[in-house]
Amino acid sequence: MFFKIVLLFILVPIVEIVLLFDIGSAIGLNATLLIILLTGFLGAWISRMQGMIVLRQIQTEISQGVMPAAELIGGAIVFAGGILLLTPGIATDVVGFAVMVPFLRHKLQGWILRRFQDAVERGTFKIIS
Repeated sequence: MFFKIVLLFILVPIVEIVLLFDIGSAIGLNATLLIILLTGFLGAWISRMQGMIVLRQIQTEISQGVMPAAELIGGAIVFAGGILLLTPGIATDVVGFAVMVPFLRHKLQGWILRRFQDAVERGTFKIIS
């Protein structure tokens, strides 16, 4: 797992730099910088809106006495997507915007929830309170 994380922290910046250089050489430095700034501001705004929607869903489930497990995972996904959108780069923006789409976020949310449930059933993930 450690190796995968290190690899991710090395490969993602390399991919981003290559993409930014390619785009910069195609459309120019000013346009590239404008794209980076616009996606940052737009990403922050979308993250805030989606975060508020998820927060309302969490509050609704709690008021009904239901544990909002899926919504909490959705909130973590929105938070991570917001961080990706604020990170300068094209690949991170694509992933960040993708997880802000409710349909795609729900698919990812379900996949993560199933992974947690499988790990608990196998005994490789334990919840200690």
